[in-house]
Amino acid sequence: MTDKHRRLTDLHREQGRALHAMLYRLTLDTEAAADLLQELFLCLVRSVRFADTTDPVAYAYRVAMNLASNYRRTRSRHPPMKELLADPMTAEPTAMDRVIQKDDLYRLLAALDRIPGKLREAFVLRHLEQQPYETVGKMLETTAHGARTLAHRAVRQLRDLLNEHRDRKEHHVPHDRT
Repeated sequence: MTDKHRRLTDLHREQGRALHAMLYRLTLDTEAAADLLQELFLCLVRSVRFADTTDPVAYAYRVAMNLASNYRRTRSRHPPMKELLADPMTAEPTAMDRVIQKDDLYRLLAALDRIPGKLREAFVLRHLEQQPYETVGKMLETTAHGARTLAHRAVRQLRDLLNEHRDRKEHHVPHDRT
């Protein structure tokens, strides 16, 4: 077994579940997360950089975040029909509540695609993966303080993008067709 294949095997064994969980949080789709995890490992097998990287885990997380971002850009933004058909009499959130929550998440994920890569990575690792700043800093090749700064800038840019979207929606006047 080559060193690259050993690294891939170790990465899959040690980080496979965490990578899958992150991909799920970024796509909100279990099948897409599984497909993207498979695509991630295919990309890593083909990657020349993976063999040379000093931190294969950080490299894999970056590639996974980019794959999820590309997936979201290319897929339909309509909620699956099965979510609209849930039983409204249960104590759980209604189907409409879930659609609204999911719509909010889709808006956040779409805004996340619009911010620069390092900021996006810092946000995902800190706020979605709930990694400590020390770990985020290591993965992004910066200090814990640098990671905190990147995550804060990401939150600020996301807030601005989401407010901009909300403001456009509030000021939109439908055309009168009479």
